[in-house]
Amino acid sequence: MRRLPLVLVAFIMAGCSSTDAPPSATVLPALVATDEWAQETGWTRSTVPARTAPSRRWEINGDSYSVEGGVIVVSAGGQVRRIDPATGKAMWEVTVPGAPPKTRVSGGGGLFVLRGGDSGDSPFAVVLDPADGHEVWRNQGTEAIRGVEARGDLLMVEFAREVHALDRATGVQRWTSSLAAFAYEEAVQVYDASTVSFLDRVTGKPRWSAHASGPAAVNVMDDLVFLTGNGGGVVHELATGDERWRIALPGMSEPWMSPVDDTTSVISTNKQTVAVDKATGKRLWEAPGLGVVEHVDGVPRVVVRKSVSSREQEMIVYDPRTGTPVVPATTVPTADRAVTASGLMYLRDFMDVTAVRVQDLKVQWSISDRDLTMAYLHPIDNGFVAYVNDDKGARIVGYLG
Repeated sequence: MRRLPLVLVAFIMAGCSSTDAPPSATVLPALVATDEWAQETGWTRSTVPARTAPSRRWEINGDSYSVEGGVIVVSAGGQVRRIDPATGKAMWEVTVPGAPPKTRVSGGGGLFVLRGGDSGDSPFAVVLDPADGHEVWRNQGTEAIRGVEARGDLLMVEFAREVHALDRATGVQRWTSSLAAFAYEEAVQVYDASTVSFLDRVTGKPRWSAHASGPAAVNVMDDLVFLTGNGGGVVHELATGDERWRIALPGMSEPWMSPVDDTTSVISTNKQTVAVDKATGKRLWEAPGLGVVEHVDGVPRVVVRKSVSSREQEMIVYDPRTGTPVVPATTVPTADRAVTASGLMYLRDFMDVTAVRVQDLKVQWSISDRDLTMAYLHPIDNGFVAYVNDDKGARIVGYLG
């Protein structure tokens, strides 16, 4: 049983760089902002887009980093800093007592977790508040921790044999589970090899369970649960477990579902996109390629992209209900990784990064750098940050427009 990961985009930013903005004779309409949907946060507009080609502005060293909602936190042993995205300077810096020489930092649910070691499990785990870096919770035991996640009013602490659900405000344990758990706003999901169950967040007692036919993935969207596996999917009510509808998805391996509006949802894989009626599961339209749902200035749209050659891909913007192309097929540079933020889709191909506007599929800007490979990119206001780990060491690089 696996949860679908959030979409990540990798970049590297090192060495010399150049920018290639659209020709000066071309005047583009004003960039329209978009909202992106994520399973953990719903619809968000977390950053200001980079309207001009970003260039390297700052660089700092660190063992590990995390970016959540534009908040950057970097760790080096017990030294933890929150970084100002505009300047690369520390907004605050704390020394965490008892930290090992090597640490890892991760974000989620508005909190950041500092853990020990480069790999494997360690009993050291401290949860920090991003506002000022003060400790929210610390593991007092000696048992190794596999993970800590903040989910709403819960801290989910995973040990080797069970998960502890703690009250986020007090650190008091609410309940434990012998199965891996993932918390949503209304319930907590647990699973084994053949069953997906949802628990009450407060008590940990089961609400309902559903059979999982083989390897499956789970999407939770507002009041619905989309359970997929073995060429099909079933939609349940999150609160009660009542089945709403089923759909056959032949040839679609590990599809995920995204909400569009109150009437429509989109099911997608890397090769196929299917729009369905949210209430009945009726197929509305489908198209080849990977579909991403965007709210363009509040108007729902589906952006589908598919590869047409080793150097190019085709993108189309659809009306989510009718499947009518709103922006016709447009050829853009290919990308092995992509992310959308505030109206721009960042596409990376080897040493080139191209920002394509969601509203009309025109190129806003592009940059090129011989070191633009194998690093993670995270959008921030007016640009992005990238994590670089090479023979010069690990460092965080800020690119701003």
